[in-house]
Parts: sequence; structure tokens; C-alpha cells
Amino acid sequence: MKGQFWKGAEIKRIRGLYGHIGRNLGKKKLLKRIKEVGSKRRKVNQRVHIIVNQITAYAKQFPKPVIVMEDLNNICENFKRSKKSNKRFHSLPFRKLQTVIEYKAFLEEIEVKYLTKKETKGYI
Repeated sequence: MKGQFWKGAEIKRIRGLYGHIGRNLGKKKLLKRIKEVGSKRRKVNQRVHIIVNQITAYAKQFPKPVIVMEDLNNICENFKRSKKSNKRFHSLPFRKLQTVIEYKAFLEEIEVKYLTKKETKGYI
């Protein structure tokens, strides 16, 4: 049986767009305009919840559903690339995604398991 993967490209796009807008307005010294544009947090949280709803709906179609995730603790410490790659990678809300999945899976009575580093060694 194949697993299913969900991508966070939309979250990266939202954060990248708002970062670009903020940088340009900051260079022009339009600080009041930055506050008017607002935060991307609400849009990112909405997208996280949409992804989590898709994950739980997919898992519920099986007789004994289990959501398996990699333990993402300290993942940011091990990722060192170029400045641009680091910014894009670190902008993903890993922990937020995990907590929302745990919460919604609990409501749907779906088990959540984490793979340890030992179990994922052959896949990275």
C-alpha cells in the first residue's frame, strides 16, 4: 500500500510573497503601510488546517487508521544550505502542523505515530 504526501508549497508561496512585500516597503521606509498590509499568519494557519483536514479525511477511509510522521524535532538545526534555501525551509510551520494533526486526529480517534531517527535512517 502506498502512502500519501502533502506539500507545503502554498505556505511557502504565501510567506515568500509577504516577505517580498515587507522588504520592498521597508526599503521605501513605508512602515505604516507594512502594518496595513498585515500578517500572513492567518492565511498560513488556514492553509495548515486545510492540509490537516485532507490528511484526516484520507486516514479515515481505512479500517484502523494510523497517521505516521517523522519526528521533526531539531530538523532545522540539521539543515544548512544557502541563505535563500534556509529562509524558505525554516519558514514552514513544522511544529504547528504536528500539533494540529495530533489535535484533529484525537477528535477523529485516529492514532498518530512518530518514526524515530533509527527507523528513518534508510530513507533520508
